[in-house]
Amino acid sequence: MSNKEADNYNPTVLITGANRGIGLEFARQYAELGWKVIAASRHPDGSDALQSLAGQYPDVAIEVLDVTKEAQIAALASKYSDQPIDLLINNAGISGRLAFLSEDFKVEDFRETLEINTFAPLRVSQAFLGSVLQSRHKKIAVMASRLGSIEYAPLTSVDGPFEGELYYAISKAGINIGMRRLATKLKSEGVDVALLFPGPVATDMLKTSGFDPTQIQTPEQAVSGMVGFLDAFESERSGRFFGHDGVEAPW
Repeated sequence: MSNKEADNYNPTVLITGANRGIGLEFARQYAELGWKVIAASRHPDGSDALQSLAGQYPDVAIEVLDVTKEAQIAALASKYSDQPIDLLINNAGISGRLAFLSEDFKVEDFRETLEINTFAPLRVSQAFLGSVLQSRHKKIAVMASRLGSIEYAPLTSVDGPFEGELYYAISKAGINIGMRRLATKLKSEGVDVALLFPGPVATDMLKTSGFDPTQIQTPEQAVSGMVGFLDAFESERSGRFFGHDGVEAPW
């Protein structure tokens, strides 16, 4: 799935949250591979890097998409209803505000995190399923997180990166099971669903995380691994949980 294929089939990828960080790097790497790239973002005009990428590669199309807006999702899906989409990458997400099960727990903040991290990937996947089914490769991916793994969640109180990221962890656990169910539902239609966690990456989301800087990857490193993994992704892995290095992770 790199560059144009032997019969000149040119695959297409749609990426949400493509204005910066991991999403922008996905757009850049797939553009370099010769793919058609649909780079969707809530505020694409605010990303000089994305605008520059589109200026450099004529097959990069920039689209406005707020993944919390049903009307915008439906309108964009309608616009591309006749366009095969080989790979849909649900990348848009937020870290949510730090919160514990105490007086600083706020329903409004929790709801916003769930809306973007859990509900939106399922809505977007449903809306663009027709385009995915028209494609040759039929793949849907979501940027999951190891914090969504119950197996990794500590049973004792510990300090460390994301220790207070309650909303984020719950939202990622939710999308894990949601995409697992989606994988089961779409198996008979030949659609593969990849759940990927990139690990700690040097993005705006991690600036205040407390991670050891020596353990943080660059976006180029993380995305390169995930692009290679998605290229070789096989249907028996659909609905399972993997790191950027292709190693399966416990839930």
